[in-house]
Amino acid sequence: MKKLITEEQIKKRLKELGAEITTDYRGTVPVFIGVLKGVLFFLPDLLRNINLTMELDFVVISFYHGKRKPRMLILEREIETDIKDRHVILVDDILDTGNTLDLLIDNVNRKGAKDISICVLLQKEKEREVNITPAYVGFKIPDKFVIGYGLDFEERFRNLPFIGVLEENS
Repeated sequence: MKKLITEEQIKKRLKELGAEITTDYRGTVPVFIGVLKGVLFFLPDLLRNINLTMELDFVVISFYHGKRKPRMLILEREIETDIKDRHVILVDDILDTGNTLDLLIDNVNRKGAKDISICVLLQKEKEREVNITPAYVGFKIPDKFVIGYGLDFEERFRNLPFIGVLEENS
């Protein structure tokens, strides 16, 4: 495994992101919605760097592996917080194809959010299947399979304190 982003770089960038979000949302009470499981480490660390009153909720989105519609995204856990006329910040670990966030944006819009911003820890530098532009990006990375700091390979490696590139035979 090769380290791509160190623990120190992550901590520094989260302080910067927290300051940006604090400035942008001063005077409001935004609702942060995290996409589990990938935000398990990123979201709490980010929130500790934001100086605002806020609310928090989570969703679970997974792939349905059926015969009729292979790899169709399913929203397994819905938003429980009332977000009608609220500022919503969607937080995900990585922006890759854009499909997960597209599903979530549609869901949040149907629930009447006042506005939606997106915050991702990682944004892959590649063409997306869906046009998604996050307001807050921790790091732009090459189109490689990454693990650590919440990102996994077959549920392993989430607990690494850094972001690494998974090499074959790991």
